[in-house]
Amino acid sequence: MRLPGTRYQEPGWEEVRKLLGQCSLAALRGLDPARPDMLDDYVERMAAGLLAQRHGARARAAGNGYGETVYELAVALVVELRARPADWDAFRAALADAPPGDALLRKKVNDMFAVLRDRVDADNYQAACGRPCSPNRMYAYRMLDTAYHDVARLFADWRAHREQVGAILGRDIPDATAPIEARQLRTIADCRPEWILRWSESLEAFGGGPGPLHTRSKRFASLKTSPDKIAAMLREIGDYEQLSANRDEDWLRDLDDASVWVEDYWRVLQESEDAATPGPDRILEACEDALDLAGPEPEPEPEPAPPDDTLDARLETLALSVSLPPAMPGKRERPRRSTARWRACWRRTGCRCASPCTRGCWGPTTTPIPTPGATRPPARCRRCSSWRRWPRSRCRRCASGATRPSPAWARPLILSEEAMHSDDTTSRRLREALLLGRRKPGDRLMLDDATLAAALDGTRPLTAGERAALQASPLTARRLRHLALARRARADNCASGSWRGSRGVLRAASSGTLDAVVTEDDWWTLHFVAADGGWRAVLQLAPQAPFAQALLAARAPLRVRDGAGGTILAGRLDADGECEATWPFAAAPGDHLQAHGAKFIVEPLEADPL
Repeated sequence: MRLPGTRYQEPGWEEVRKLLGQCSLAALRGLDPARPDMLDDYVERMAAGLLAQRHGARARAAGNGYGETVYELAVALVVELRARPADWDAFRAALADAPPGDALLRKKVNDMFAVLRDRVDADNYQAACGRPCSPNRMYAYRMLDTAYHDVARLFADWRAHREQVGAILGRDIPDATAPIEARQLRTIADCRPEWILRWSESLEAFGGGPGPLHTRSKRFASLKTSPDKIAAMLREIGDYEQLSANRDEDWLRDLDDASVWVEDYWRVLQESEDAATPGPDRILEACEDALDLAGPEPEPEPEPAPPDDTLDARLETLALSVSLPPAMPGKRERPRRSTARWRACWRRTGCRCASPCTRGCWGPTTTPIPTPGATRPPARCRRCSSWRRWPRSRCRRCASGATRPSPAWARPLILSEEAMHSDDTTSRRLREALLLGRRKPGDRLMLDDATLAAALDGTRPLTAGERAALQASPLTARRLRHLALARRARADNCASGSWRGSRGVLRAASSGTLDAVVTEDDWWTLHFVAADGGWRAVLQLAPQAPFAQALLAARAPLRVRDGAGGTILAGRLDADGECEATWPFAAAPGDHLQAHGAKFIVEPLEADPL
């Protein structure tokens, strides 16, 4: 399933879930649930466990359709867990009710990361679209995507599942006649909501259990009586899957330019402080329906773990505690000398008992590696277990200065005043990381796109209440980032003499008969006029375009291409800013554009393809 901003997709999520569950079992062994810093210790152990597994086949597998691996997605979820301690507190409360075994512990870990996955994707969706979305609504999107793929599987093999396919279609299917719906179902946008409802109802008779829409759970109760809502969600999934088939490569920007939105953020706040717009405040109200208000529930019982997930606990512990450096090609590895001088001379900073650690203090997962210059202290003290998190330890006997720093991504980001006001690219990236790394429980979009766009343009500074809402809502700041980057991209593209092209996309509702389509920058309109049993395409330039005068004076040659690269029209602008040609394809404009990438590109004729 692909939606704007989402990263966790099937079937890559199954591998992410298994990798997190495997590392969590090893990380949770020996942890004291009563310790207040248990989350920090768990994140540290998970980082070590994932790092040890990063070269495995599962960690290197593709995690989604955008090129991210299972390892990268798993690490991202662990980082999000550290920034959202509420999910960890709920997990600890579940553990306190009944001390689970390995199977139940893995199930609770899966539930925790599944809820966290939906929260992360829901926040990213809101930042990318500007529309409210709850974690339960995101889970409903996933359920509908899974239902569609199961319906498509049944339709593809309808002879073996004739009775269930007949129950889904609501009629009997003859033996020798293939249902026309099986050929019409090409994408998720073609799936009908009544098929989803009947599929869920048929699972109890053909699948051995009730479907997701026919259980006692209230999670999808609102969808059961709202076929129109199901149809809208299916169209949205199919629409974006078609638009993102190019893996968003057209929108990749240089890393140095992606952080300049921070300057826009500070400028918006400064303009609001200097001359705030008088009220009333345009604060969005919380908009939630029955689907959004439904709480999260445990994930379905996963299938039995494969043999590689059920290794001996002692072997897992030893594997995570050993880190072998890569061998240098062409050189014979020389045995390393182990010294016993530092073996019992570490004391963790902040230990209440203040007693020197000995070999008896070493836990099974913290035995130091006997390598000169690469030592580390014990990770826990069996006497008090009250050390502070992320200290730098120092040998108390030899004072060699060897330290064990915390992982870089787990340290709190503290910026100096000089760095906050520097124009250097590195400082901009640091400020961006500081703004984007914030999380707030129950956060939602506080300002609409029109208010944020007016603040970016300087036409309407934020009021004092809107400025406070922007500063207090990390999700609204992320939405401002999306709008600021899009605004800068349009500004760079509209400079007179530097226009390189404009792109337009079609939505799912644009299929069929089309009258006109508009580019995303609103500067070009492509009209379709029926004439003599065919079609004519007319390209029109908006007079408010900043480069309109230059193009009209030069009578610039232009070309319009579809998503597959085919030329729709080519010619020069006339005095009215229009270019006209006969529609060159047999299919109607709407059907042709939907079948060829659902997009079109307007570009200078002498320019390279976008």
